[in-house]
Amino acid sequence: MKTVIARLDSEAAHDLASLTKELGWTSSRIIRTAIHLLAESRRGGLANSGLGRKPQGLRKFVPRVPSSGPGEKPREDFGK
Repeated sequence: MKTVIARLDSEAAHDLASLTKELGWTSSRIIRTAIHLLAESRRGGLANSGLGRKPQGLRKFVPRVPSSGPGEKPREDFGK
């Protein structure tokens, strides 16, 4: 494990103190968890995190069956 020393401004120190009281966690655990969550969201691992991934409904439609989109005649032999 690597030791890291970080200087926190007064607002971050206050937030960290509040979180340690609310969660009952150590400050190290809170900071490690925050780093893991930020790294995971940047990789796109958190669903709908808003950081690097589009919501699923906004993706471009790619038909799985060619020529089966709206306005096309249904295929007579489809599914046989």
